Amino acid sequence: MQSTTSRYLILAAMLSLGALAFSVVARSVTQGPVRWPTEEQFVSAEGRSSQPGSTERINDTQFVTREYAKGGTAASLVIKTGTAAKGIYRSGPDVPFLGTGFSISPAPAEFVPRLNGGGGFVAERGEQSYLVFYAYDERRGLLGNGASAWTLAAVDGVLGQTDH
Repeated sequence: MQSTTSRYLILAAMLSLGALAFSVVARSVTQGPVRWPTEEQFVSAEGRSSQPGSTERINDTQFVTREYAKGGTAASLVIKTGTAAKGIYRSGPDVPFLGTGFSISPAPAEFVPRLNGGGGFVAERGEQSYLVFYAYDERRGLLGNGASAWTLAAVDGVLGQTDH
């Protein structure tokens, strides 16, 4: 029969080997470049004027923003993209609004397209209001932000595949 001390030593050795193996695998995975649609046909809106898109990198996530206008109505297209799944999935689309004092309510059902992995909400604060549509997409298609998307992202990480 093994003593408690020997069990602890075996456990410590196993955990150390696991940590070492993980660090070797983590260093060998290279992230590909972040990509987003740049062709005008994918980002144009008929009948609306637009400005060239702007990009901003925050942590390991790239935000691409394009503004559209027609008359007194304005719209923004924001694409959040990256090669690290947790950078994309970890915070929902309402987090930037909730963190700045907006109240969130579901968008009227007739405005929100029925997409797996997508949805919409209304964000309001004082005189400001926004109708927000969102979708979680990756190389396999629209998967959403649920268990299946996280599981596939974890499998990709173990296999050393990037999430784009």
